[in-house]
Amino acid sequence: LLLFLFLFFFFFFLCALSHPLQAWEQRVMAGRRTQASLREVLNQWEKGAVLAPLTPAQQETVIDLAVQADDRPLPELPEGETTPLPAAPVGLDSSRTAEPSVSLDPDCAPEQLVENAQQFFAWFNVIEYRLEQEQEEAFNSYVHVLSQYSQRCSDLIADFDNALKHLKTLEEQYLSVSAKTNALHDACEQLLQDQTSLVSFVESIEERLAVFAEADKISQRLNAPSLSVVSEQFIPLLTRLGECITYMTQHANYKDAGAYLLRFQQLLSRGLGLVKGHVISTLKLATQNVLSQVQEGGAEADQSFTLFYGKFRLHAPRIKALMSDIEQRGVHQPEYASLLQDCNACYFAQRHALLAPAVSATIAALAKDHDTNLPAFVRAGCAHMAQVCSSEFQLYQHFFSKVSPGLDEMLESLCNILYDAVRPLYIRNSTGLDALVELCAVLQAEAQEGREDGGSAAVYVARQMLEDVQTRLIFVSEAFVAKEIRGFTPKASDLAYPERLRDPPPPATPTSPTSPTSASTSGLLHAANDGVFASWYAPLPRALLLLSKLYRSLDKRVFEGVAQDILSSCVNSLFQASKHIAHNKGPAHGQLFLIKHLLILREQIAPFDVEFAVTHVRLDFSTLREAAKALVSRADRLFSLDRSNALLSFLNEGAPDVKETQLDSRKELDGMLKSVCQDFISAAVKSVVAPLNSFAIKVDALPTAAKGELHKQSFATPEKVREVVKEAENLLRVEMKSINENLTSYLQNRDTELILFRPIKAAVLEAFGKLQDIVRRSYSSEDQNIIGCPSPEQVALAVTLEHSGDSASVLAPPPPPTTTTT
Repeated sequence: LLLFLFLFFFFFFLCALSHPLQAWEQRVMAGRRTQASLREVLNQWEKGAVLAPLTPAQQETVIDLAVQADDRPLPELPEGETTPLPAAPVGLDSSRTAEPSVSLDPDCAPEQLVENAQQFFAWFNVIEYRLEQEQEEAFNSYVHVLSQYSQRCSDLIADFDNALKHLKTLEEQYLSVSAKTNALHDACEQLLQDQTSLVSFVESIEERLAVFAEADKISQRLNAPSLSVVSEQFIPLLTRLGECITYMTQHANYKDAGAYLLRFQQLLSRGLGLVKGHVISTLKLATQNVLSQVQEGGAEADQSFTLFYGKFRLHAPRIKALMSDIEQRGVHQPEYASLLQDCNACYFAQRHALLAPAVSATIAALAKDHDTNLPAFVRAGCAHMAQVCSSEFQLYQHFFSKVSPGLDEMLESLCNILYDAVRPLYIRNSTGLDALVELCAVLQAEAQEGREDGGSAAVYVARQMLEDVQTRLIFVSEAFVAKEIRGFTPKASDLAYPERLRDPPPPATPTSPTSPTSASTSGLLHAANDGVFASWYAPLPRALLLLSKLYRSLDKRVFEGVAQDILSSCVNSLFQASKHIAHNKGPAHGQLFLIKHLLILREQIAPFDVEFAVTHVRLDFSTLREAAKALVSRADRLFSLDRSNALLSFLNEGAPDVKETQLDSRKELDGMLKSVCQDFISAAVKSVVAPLNSFAIKVDALPTAAKGELHKQSFATPEKVREVVKEAENLLRVEMKSINENLTSYLQNRDTELILFRPIKAAVLEAFGKLQDIVRRSYSSEDQNIIGCPSPEQVALAVTLEHSGDSASVLAPPPPPTTTTT
């Protein structure tokens, strides 16, 4: 430490000393740069370079000074000692004699008289030398000062060089000391690192050994008699056990790791066993307390429900704290998942044992209260079970955080009590169709409610009951169709058309059912014989009422299949009735009866938002016989290894084809209605214009040449044609009246009557128009008067009228023309 402090202060001293030296070096270098710049300026000045150019005014001033300097006077001689100068020798310039005199100081006077030119020139040289010395004295003194400065700078440079040498030596010594200090520092750091690594190693060893030492500590704590499962120290104890097990699993290569892992697992099993025992004993104790209070108090089932939840909720907070921790760990640790499953199973068993008798008693009481009203019983039972499911779900959340699938299973087992109580009631034969429909409505409402608070079990059981009731409803409806629609045996009054339409029978008085099946459908039969349904053929209103009841009770796809069967049976029954009516009263009555009821059926099924169509899938084995024959004929190729193998060809060609056949009742109904209407129109037209058509056929069968002389044919004489016209007019009057009456009696709708009447009218007009063309083309005017064929206007007016008297007056032939003797 002393060495370190010494080095620190020494380094600080060097840093403090280096700053003045650096400043001094900078000043010396600046002076050197200044001297160098001055020398460069002097050199440029001596070379004649213009460093500071003068202005024109300055230049004129310099010239004037030069002119004045040139006029220097000669020095004066002492008085009395002067001698005249000799004349200038011949050849000398006059300028020399004209030089100005120079004034000299008294010291400059010659020591002796100047007697000749030599003495003068000697004296003049002395004077000139002195003048030069005087002029150069400032320069010489400046040079002397500069020399002194130069000498001083040289001394300073020498001193600087000497100081730099000492500094160099000092720097070398500093570097040596610094290197030794760094080495010492590195050594200290290495020692510290070694010390740290050793401490870390010791700590890691202690940490690893601590995990092994935890086995004894945890075992002592688990064996302590004061340990409680619901204490605050128990959950951290399980957490530490889990950490130790994880550590031993991850470091299986440690010595005795397997033995300690087994020991920790045994300790964990013991701890979880304590939890399981506490939870099971708490739940059983609560169940026994509730059952004992219910049995001792003799309370009713509805009143005892408050005990079923209050006693259990007292123990819920302490158990939920354990279960929450176990649920979190059960995701990754199978031991906790198994414990949670066992606790859930015990909870569900205790709750089921507690609630099952109470729920059974409540369901029995509800069944007794609603003995004669099955839908009301089902509605009350479903409401009660929904309440039970909701209460159980809330109670379960007081014990557990995550919902277990076993909760739904337990609730479903409780709801099955209601299912078992209700199922025999709607399966019995006395359950009516209306009651089943109402029951379907109740169960549909219960099955469609999406409950999040444990009501899924009640919804599931309600859907099961709904499926059973729908199955029973389909069975009852099929029996009703087989007996009351497909197997309906009409009486004479049922086939009394059109009298039944004009005078509907009075409503039938309901009678007591003679069998369970008739009891289930008596309400529907009574409704089918009342009101507007009284004039309809009985199977039709029964089918429509049955469809209306099934539409809201069955699923769409199921209803489509059932509805297709009902419509097919109803249409077949209508066809059978039309055949009886046609046999008794004529084809027109049978056809109009069928048209009326088919129109009613099509109109009544229009509001149903379904497709009255079903698809039948069948296998077509028509190719199997040919494939079998080919297999027998190619028996020698059974084991060939190419494409001509007989067995492969049989499997390929003999596979049955899947064929789909779609039956659409609406399309079939439209086709049947169209066909019946066309048959009625054809029969009506044929009954009116049969003579005209027969005559036209005979005319068309004649050769072209014979058609030119038609009046000569035996069947086409004017008298014969007149008979044909008379017969057609009679049929027109009689048949049109009958057609109008039948249309009005059956259809009872002017628009529908016109739809059927227009084609008949058009066909009648076409037949009379064709006869009119034949008469005009093949007979003379006189023969035409004899024939008396009515005009198209007369025929059209006769066809539109409904009374026979008017028709006769219109169709009366015009009076024969008056014949005169030529």
